[in-house]
Amino acid sequence: MSRAVATLAVVLACATAELAGPARSASRIGDPAASQWRRQALEHRIRGEKEQEIAALRAALQVLPGDGGARFALAVALCERGEAGEAAGGFESLLDQEGLRSPSLAHLAWIDRAAGRAPQEIDRLRRLASEERRDLLALPDLAAALRRSGGLEEALANERAPRGRPRDASWRALRAAFLLDALGRDAEARSRALDALALDPASPVIRRGVRWFSDGGRGLQGWARALDRAPVAASPGGSAEDAGVGRLLARHVVLGWQGRHAEAWAAIEKAAAAWPASADVRLLRAEWLAGVPGRRDDAIAEASRALAIEPGLAEAYEALGRLQLSAGRWREAESAAGAAIGQDPLDAPAYSLLGCARLAAGAPDTALVAFRSALFLDPHDAPGEARRGLYATLARLGRPQEGPVFLSSLLLSDAEALAREREFIRRVMASPETRIAMDGSMMASQARQGARGGGR
Repeated sequence: MSRAVATLAVVLACATAELAGPARSASRIGDPAASQWRRQALEHRIRGEKEQEIAALRAALQVLPGDGGARFALAVALCERGEAGEAAGGFESLLDQEGLRSPSLAHLAWIDRAAGRAPQEIDRLRRLASEERRDLLALPDLAAALRRSGGLEEALANERAPRGRPRDASWRALRAAFLLDALGRDAEARSRALDALALDPASPVIRRGVRWFSDGGRGLQGWARALDRAPVAASPGGSAEDAGVGRLLARHVVLGWQGRHAEAWAAIEKAAAAWPASADVRLLRAEWLAGVPGRRDDAIAEASRALAIEPGLAEAYEALGRLQLSAGRWREAESAAGAAIGQDPLDAPAYSLLGCARLAAGAPDTALVAFRSALFLDPHDAPGEARRGLYATLARLGRPQEGPVFLSSLLLSDAEALAREREFIRRVMASPETRIAMDGSMMASQARQGARGGGR
């Protein structure tokens, strides 16, 4: 079994509380008694009955000791009750099962911080902020932990020289930006953030990280000019031409953020004329054309060109899938989402896309698995798509109350955070889009409208 397939299987299994463990036999998969105890635990959690929830989860684990979903939920509940020692043991037991993107690892860092175990906290955060995991939310936490321990300067010195492929060099530049920001060196932090953007301008994760430094958009002033005049750190083996296209594409992204659409379009057209064989150019051009009325087919063609140039580009599969979904082509969208997951099994937006495709195809049960997988990989879900999809799917299944409970387990939410989540679901449930989802599918409705607007 390939690493991608193995990781996908683990993520999907854990998201549905059916994670296999060492003590579990094939004949006991889906044990009805364990499932009944898990359902009771969920009901107790919804009502805020912590002791009964914990008792039900312990009972589920007695029936099925290898049930990773129940073990994770029990560790969260114990942590919330203040029993950090037993909770930590539960999280530790799940690390091997969860693979690279481990919510248990994030919770263990939280427990270490609360207990004042700085070295252990920093070690866990370093693992989350590594090139393999690319956990964006671990970057500010790591910088803060290093500041408290006095290790910021030493950590920054290790980020000086770019190394590895552009994707990894870009992540290191972004990591350095957060360290510089924690040191109060704002100008240098923004410069390194721009380096990260120019090294990997098509990456949604990098773009989200760079926006962190925009100060709500006010900090974007001068960024486009800075990209014109400042050299961008080259990745090892990168050419001057690579650096040039990276700067121009980063400028296109920043101009788009600023709302300077004519200049942004001019930048991407200039890049397309100068570097027609660049997958990043084709991908960003596809994203831009996707927002232009009547140009969806052109956008699909550009995303397809990006894949022809770089067949393993997960972002291009994802972009193509979203375009196919908007055209009402559910199977093509699902296939593209699966290909993106095959290339990057930790790509939360790809699981969210898969959920949208399955919901649009009238399969809410499998859509729910996909949305839960997306939130398992990225509990904070900055774009909000996976949360909206989760709530729409649960509404259609007649189980809307489960949404905030599932998320609170992943986030270790306090009462205030859970209240905010309940308010979010209240707004979602009252929205016209969710009513459409309950009758049919919000995604299907949008795609049908798009198809009438000129899609094939």
